[in-house]
Amino acid sequence: MTDTAAATCEDKRRKIGRIGQIVALIILLLCILFLGWQVLQFGKADEGAVVTQYEGMTREEIQAELDRTVRENMMTVSVAPTALLDENGDVAVNVINEESNRFPQRFSLIQDGEVVYRSGTIDPGKTVSSCHPDHISAGPAVIEIQALDPESSEDHGSPTRVDISIVEADES
Repeated sequence: MTDTAAATCEDKRRKIGRIGQIVALIILLLCILFLGWQVLQFGKADEGAVVTQYEGMTREEIQAELDRTVRENMMTVSVAPTALLDENGDVAVNVINEESNRFPQRFSLIQDGEVVYRSGTIDPGKTVSSCHPDHISAGPAVIEIQALDPESSEDHGSPTRVDISIVEADES
């Protein structure tokens, strides 16, 4: 082999060696970035989860904190067990959002699995005495009450369902 051919062959090996080193360096940097990202993610809660720290608290302090959270999110539901249906199709539901409630509410009147009426926002201390559903008849029904976020009016928590009876009002 000539000196020129040997030099060319040596240059090719060096270039291949450098390319290999660059690829290895890139892979190493990607691994470091991935591990750094994993470290930053460690200990983060799932989206939507509420994380609290009870470390260093006594059992009584933890219970007091949990009780406070329950009190803050408690909602009293007041609904008449029997709703009167008048000849005009109005239903006397008497849904009360107690003044002590922290959240506005909305309710749905459901009969045979179909929502026949959905209220607007009912602020604490307010009452909906009657509503006019699209169609309804005497018989069993459900009033579903949903707490609303005071800021966004989006649903807050799980709804509560109350079984009621709809009866025709006497025309006396």
